[in-house]
Amino acid sequence: EIFGGTREEAKVQTFSWMYDLKKKNKKLEKRYSRSKILDSYYRDNHVRTPFGRRIECDSTRAINYLIQSTSSDLLIKRAIEVEKKLQNLKSEIAFVMHDCVVLDFSKYDFAIIKEIKSCMENTELGKYMVNTKIGVDFANMKRIVI
Repeated sequence: EIFGGTREEAKVQTFSWMYDLKKKNKKLEKRYSRSKILDSYYRDNHVRTPFGRRIECDSTRAINYLIQSTSSDLLIKRAIEVEKKLQNLKSEIAFVMHDCVVLDFSKYDFAIIKEIKSCMENTELGKYMVNTKIGVDFANMKRIVI
C-alpha cells in the first residue's frame, strides 16, 4: 500500500527503514511508528518480546532483535501446530528455514493442504500472508494459490 511496488520490494524497503534508525520515511513512520515500538518493547537496555523473551541490547538493535526473535517464535509455534496436523499421515516437516516450514508432502495428504496453510496464517499476533510453493525438490518450487 505504501510503496505501490511488489510485496518483495516493499519488504526490502520496510525492513531497511525499520532496522536503520537514521533512515526517515514519513509514510512508514505513520504506519509503524518506530518510536512507539521502542517505547512499548524496549526498557533498561532490554527488549521484551510479545512472547516474554528478554534480550539485552542497545537501542539501535532493539527493533531488529524484537522482530527477529518474535518472528522466530511465531514460526516455531506454527511449525509445532503443523506437526500436530501431520500426525498419522505420510507427510512430514522436512525442515524449518528462516520464515519457512518446508514439508515433504505426500500427494495422499493433499486434502489437508488448506488446513496446513490456515495453520500457518493464523497466529497469536493476527493473520499473516502465507505464500505456498510446491515442487519435486527444494530447488524447483513453483508458487501455487490455495
